[in-house]
Amino acid sequence: MYDYTTYKLLNSFSSATQLAKYFPGVSKRFGTDISKMLKDKNLSALRSGNVIISIIELTSVQIIGLLPSMPVKPINLTRPASPTGKLIYGYNPSTNTYQIWNSLEKCTEALTGNRFVNKATVNMLRVARQR
Repeated sequence: MYDYTTYKLLNSFSSATQLAKYFPGVSKRFGTDISKMLKDKNLSALRSGNVIISIIELTSVQIIGLLPSMPVKPINLTRPASPTGKLIYGYNPSTNTYQIWNSLEKCTEALTGNRFVNKATVNMLRVARQR
């Protein structure tokens, strides 16, 4: 991933999931979609927001040459939980405190530190903490 204005390497990622984690609020498929787009269309790079993403290493001269034909992948943020969605209620018996989350995803992120963890984890954590 390169900066769009300086063409300097900002970061490299070992997987599409790691790329998606870099962008807050995007769906888990964001990284996979970018990787698939680059491979399927045989592209060297594409622009998304203020960064240039490539699956190969590029020099600034190469990036400048690619800019006129470089496609743009918009960043689609995940939709916020609907106000009619189910609220998740939590109780911590060791501190005797209650917590409410607007979505299962926010609950999972609060409990595990990662929003991409399987949602069944919430049930496993609940069962493990009851024992």
